[in-house]
Amino acid sequence: MIFVAMLFAGCTSQSGIPEGYRYVIGVSLANDTEPWVNYMADELSKEINSYSSDINLIFKEAMGNPDKQIKDIETLMESGIDLLVV
Repeated sequence: MIFVAMLFAGCTSQSGIPEGYRYVIGVSLANDTEPWVNYMADELSKEINSYSSDINLIFKEAMGNPDKQIKDIETLMESGIDLLVV
């Protein structure tokens, strides 16, 4: 199962983004019941971690609910992410 947030270390700023990161990437997943979705999320995490330690990934998983995914995306955008992956 994918956790809602990964790599949260340190304090958070007023925007809700953890301090100490140069970039924050929000990832909205429709569900995590398919093995390929978990594989993709794991590989994305590995790649980002191998590239830089100042990039934070935030995962949101909508459990197959389109309304929840819309709210997740809005929450990510309001939090001040630099990149959104849907």
